[in-house]
Amino acid sequence: RAMVHLHRNQGKFDLVIMDVLMPLMNGEKLFKNIKSFYPDLKILVSTGLRKIDFEPDGYIQKPYMDDDLMDAVNKLIKGENQ
Repeated sequence: RAMVHLHRNQGKFDLVIMDVLMPLMNGEKLFKNIKSFYPDLKILVSTGLRKIDFEPDGYIQKPYMDDDLMDAVNKLIKGENQ
């Protein structure tokens, strides 16, 4: 569904926030799929896992507070390393 939504909107997003564990496609596959179509689109990964097997643009560990999420989003949009 995420890819359909991105395509319908022609990739006109500043940022995607996604989890790693999803029912139909794992986070690594979705990340690579999005990047293959929209290489400049920033992707913030939010997960409760301690380790992931790919390098997202940004990462935030669950659980997190609203301020932590806003900080991660702002850093990613501004191009600051996470």
